[in-house]
Amino acid sequence: MSRYHKAAIDGNLDMLKEATRKDLNTRDEDGMTPTLWAAFHGHVDALQLICSRGGDPNMSDIWGNTPLHHAASNGHMHILSFLVNFGANLFALDNEFFTAMDVAASHDRMDCVRFLDAAVSQQTSRNPKRVASLKKEASKDAEKCVKLCEKVKKKHQSKMEKMYLGAKENVSVSEASPPSSVSNPDIILKPNDNDNDNDVEPGQTTQSIFNRPGFGGLVFVSQMELDSVDIPIGNNENLSYLLQSKMAAEKGDVGFDQDGDSEVPWSQDELGLDDDDDEETSPLDAFLAAISLPEFALAFRREHLDLEALMLCSDEDLKGISIQLGPRKKILEAAARRKNALENPGIMRDRYL
Repeated sequence: MSRYHKAAIDGNLDMLKEATRKDLNTRDEDGMTPTLWAAFHGHVDALQLICSRGGDPNMSDIWGNTPLHHAASNGHMHILSFLVNFGANLFALDNEFFTAMDVAASHDRMDCVRFLDAAVSQQTSRNPKRVASLKKEASKDAEKCVKLCEKVKKKHQSKMEKMYLGAKENVSVSEASPPSSVSNPDIILKPNDNDNDNDVEPGQTTQSIFNRPGFGGLVFVSQMELDSVDIPIGNNENLSYLLQSKMAAEKGDVGFDQDGDSEVPWSQDELGLDDDDDEETSPLDAFLAAISLPEFALAFRREHLDLEALMLCSDEDLKGISIQLGPRKKILEAAARRKNALENPGIMRDRYL
């Protein structure tokens, strides 16, 4: 994020006066330009200055949101008024093929909806040919943005997979060091060939237990809960075998320090492994995921469509809620196959295991 992006967020006019056209149309790591940030935060003075110095009012972020979309979702009427008068495309579409008026309606910004509807009606009545051209241009831009977004998501997913596999490989082959501090360490009696009755001085531990390959810093004698009768007092007892037997009795493969003495680069709460309140996947989400169209779930929820209602929709119904031709064909074909499978489930046969 450059200083001009920060200036647009803060509404710093003095800093924005130094920006060039290239600076004002450069995306940050979130895909936002200074124009988008000014519209998002409702800084109309900064937005006027940016547009007067070459900022593009129709440039979108990676999700297809233009300054009009951001202003409509946040209810910034003064931003909408300026953008409409400046000539921003009212028919611009985001990645879900929603216009700014659709976004305002979904956020219950009815004053913005009425304003945008009046502006659309006025432009349509004055110059219908230009309106048709703007709609066509908006559709092409949205398709390009969707492809770009998919490319970025695939690149990010590939990067995350490489990082995960690399980290997993490092963990599997590395030998972790013993913990820096362990409270109340157990005292281990080290067998002696000459005298088995020699006592170990207080605080002295057998280092080989902690430094054995494969155990690392996750294995603690205090956590293994060795009883006094389990501690070997002769050379015939294999201490490493005893530790492995104790570990096999545990439910997990390794034990973590319950008191938090061992330092790990993650938090158990952040992992979310014990979350019992996660929402179950709905039949509609499962159906859309099966045909590789999970991004349309939000559009169907806005229309209060569940899976059974979706099965009743025709091609015209899907077209009426701005679903494109390709996804419509996929949905209708999958619905027909599902209906056929339910009507003709086939014969159930017993099979040998």
